[in-house]
Amino acid sequence: MRYEVIEETLIVGLSTVTASSFSSEAESGTHEIFSLWDKIRGTYEEVAPAGKVDFFGASRPFDENVPPLQVWYFAGFPNSEAIDGLDSFIIPRGKYLVYSHRGELSTFDDAVRVAYMEEFPKSGSELRDGPHLERYRHRGPTDGEILDVDIMIPVK
Repeated sequence: MRYEVIEETLIVGLSTVTASSFSSEAESGTHEIFSLWDKIRGTYEEVAPAGKVDFFGASRPFDENVPPLQVWYFAGFPNSEAIDGLDSFIIPRGKYLVYSHRGELSTFDDAVRVAYMEEFPKSGSELRDGPHLERYRHRGPTDGEILDVDIMIPVK
């Protein structure tokens, strides 16, 4: 794991509130998130500038706006300005503990568990308020592709 400071970044994409991985409805939440990524990949091909960009998944656990056992999730890509028909989300500047994972989609949940339940406690870091991020070095998670993703935990 390593530390990284992310500068304020505008992300355009789509968002949803869905079942968290700790809920008995987790499978339906995963399906809903994959549906977002499918839509974003199609939109990106139409509107984004040429060249390789990282795609981001951002999540926020339940709070006053998100019910218990639910998670707010945003899937998108950086852009210099908002795009009609897409939601916008600003990743605020902040420090992250980064756990890199490369593997099949079926191994992603285990990687998240290792990042949060093993590596984060070992780091001695303290969690801060901020979005939890996934940074994909390709066009987001799809079945059959090898993921190249950074799991990014907001820390003080």
